[in-house]
Amino acid sequence: MRAEIDGASDDLSILVEAWAHQGPPKSAQKHKVPADALKLLYMASTLKVSPRLVLCLSDLVAARHFTVARS
Repeated sequence: MRAEIDGASDDLSILVEAWAHQGPPKSAQKHKVPADALKLLYMASTLKVSPRLVLCLSDLVAARHFTVARS
């Protein structure tokens, strides 16, 4: 199986996924960020080290859907 992430430190102590979307996400795009988070968790589970996981969102409006608490 092969999986790619957007960035990593040389020693794999940091793994990064980035979402460069600008503006409010459309319905299909709302699944990408949780999928990226799961990918980071999966990749971390395959390593001997316990890396720092970074999920980078480039726009506050795009990030709002994922950061605002709601019931």
